[in-house]
Amino acid sequence: MPRQTVIGNGNMLICLDENGEVRDLYYPHAGLENHVVGRTHRLGISINNEFYWFKDFNKYNSQSANTLKSTNIFTKPEEKIEVEFENIIYNEREIFVRKISIRNKDTYDKDIKLFFGQEFQIKENKYRNTGFYYPPKNVVIHYRGRRVFLVNILSNKKGIDDYTVGLYGYDNKEGSYTTAEKIDLPKNAVEHGPVDSVVAKNVKVKAGKTRTVYYFLIAGKTVDEVLQTNDFVLSKKPPHHMFNTTSNYWDAWRNKRPFNFVSLSKEAVKLFYRSLFVVRSHIDEKGGGVIASGDSTMYSFGKDSYAYVWARDGAYSSKALSHIGYFNLSRKIINFFAETISDKGFMLHKFEVDKSLGSSWHPWINEGKFKLPIQEDETAILINALWEYYQITKDIEFVEKNYDRLIKNPADFMCNYIDKALNLPQNSYDLWEENFRVYTYTTCTVIDALKKAADFSIILGKKIRGKRYQDMADNIQEGLMEHLYNKADGTFYKSVTVENGTITNKDKTADASTLYALWYFNVLSADSDIFIKYEKHVVPILRQSDGSFIRYEDDKYFKKGEAQSNPWIITTLWYLQLKIKRTTSFEQLKSVAREIDNLLILQTDSGVLPEQVDYLTRTEVSATPLTWSHACYIETIAMYLRKLDQFGIGETYLPK
Repeated sequence: MPRQTVIGNGNMLICLDENGEVRDLYYPHAGLENHVVGRTHRLGISINNEFYWFKDFNKYNSQSANTLKSTNIFTKPEEKIEVEFENIIYNEREIFVRKISIRNKDTYDKDIKLFFGQEFQIKENKYRNTGFYYPPKNVVIHYRGRRVFLVNILSNKKGIDDYTVGLYGYDNKEGSYTTAEKIDLPKNAVEHGPVDSVVAKNVKVKAGKTRTVYYFLIAGKTVDEVLQTNDFVLSKKPPHHMFNTTSNYWDAWRNKRPFNFVSLSKEAVKLFYRSLFVVRSHIDEKGGGVIASGDSTMYSFGKDSYAYVWARDGAYSSKALSHIGYFNLSRKIINFFAETISDKGFMLHKFEVDKSLGSSWHPWINEGKFKLPIQEDETAILINALWEYYQITKDIEFVEKNYDRLIKNPADFMCNYIDKALNLPQNSYDLWEENFRVYTYTTCTVIDALKKAADFSIILGKKIRGKRYQDMADNIQEGLMEHLYNKADGTFYKSVTVENGTITNKDKTADASTLYALWYFNVLSADSDIFIKYEKHVVPILRQSDGSFIRYEDDKYFKKGEAQSNPWIITTLWYLQLKIKRTTSFEQLKSVAREIDNLLILQTDSGVLPEQVDYLTRTEVSATPLTWSHACYIETIAMYLRKLDQFGIGETYLPK
């Protein structure tokens, strides 16, 4: 089940599903050590002694555009009751807070009992866990080693009214959550192994009135630490105070710049701010890595999740944040890659947020020969991200600090990692991570990176090296036009296979990344005859009736049966970016604003962007939310605002 909302503070990241249930809980990094891993922290309620699971209620979910908060609203018309969950993670400490407002819309009082289930797999393992009730503080604690979680509930300064601790998935035990259906919990005080727990709160809600309950979950590294934090909450920072100050903090953070969104709809602007919060929540505070997604749903379909740092996704996130003035986050991300890039100048597949090497399906051997298991565009795009940061900030000290690691070494690597007879890069894996070949997209990123490495080198007085990089970029651009451009029909190959000066396996597949890379990385002018002819060829193949774009023709990833390929968010935004780039008047730009509104149908009901949507149902598919999708939307809006500046339509407050 793809996630609907996310909340985080850089050290803790929580993903909730459409039922408002916690499905992913990362701590102490945003993206490392998922202590739930797709299990379910269930939510239940009894109304006048009649039990229900909230998942069976009518429900509405939303990701806030005003602060880093999510909301779940549950209604039961026949019971005339509405329950609203507002969810935050305290910005100063690792405390997950849920503000629950129970609204009795009936003409008589109701006895309510709220149930909160906890089903941990601490350190991503359900074994060697312990859960226990702690009477001195009336709390339930789960722990495994140095990962400890304390659960408490407050209403009118009173805590937990009922509890139990049990087992799930062991000895035919489904889980202690099933005891909630009997309303009175058995008060089992301790268990070890695959442990779950349930805590409950009794509330009487008068007719026509609202009662508020706070649930909070504290993360720490020792039992003493979480107990001290619990005391801190009870004595100094009660949940309502944490809730208000956190909301105020993130509201101030989003309003760092008073952007002027001329002609953009309110919904488009809301998605911009939601995107900003989603990207921020996926950035690890300690190391600066930005994970692709905290959604562990992918474990249900494959061997792994998206909770890794790809240089590509990270670079695009850094660029988007630079464009709108969040430079401290851009630097964090860039610094992460300065520490993870190899000494030889190339990026490997992906990384954990603690900077260790992530899992990979790329082999180190191809056709019996040693081959680097890299996606070369991930190396190239880092120079592009650093250049974008520098162009806006002029932070030459930061550039000089990272020159060797992120400019010289990668540029030297790219100069050497070529087929000299063809003036093309050697084979590497593509941005879709599927095949080992030479791609037009990758080649464009390499050309762009070497040009920018040349510019950086010249700025820093390294003219000989700068000329070498520029000459190599020119040579590769000639190689691209010679071998990746099909002069016969005016199209570009998606890829070719290169080996010892020989080209084989020319792939003519129409691919959105090919079109995008040619203009975005300034290999061709978007107004050139060659580009326009290719655009006219490829767009009808990739664009669907609602204006959305698939990745490439006959893309089978999550495709259902004979249906068409699924549209992706980033590929759809790429073409909108091209349209923005081409606008020459405010009237044309307003037309693009209307197309941005058309894109909104691809967001989830809660207002976040997935990786892709189902062709038939237009519902989210794969990792949700996807950081790259949101970063791409931020960059698209930033490009729109930049055009407003060019046309002199008011002050947009973009960094100059």
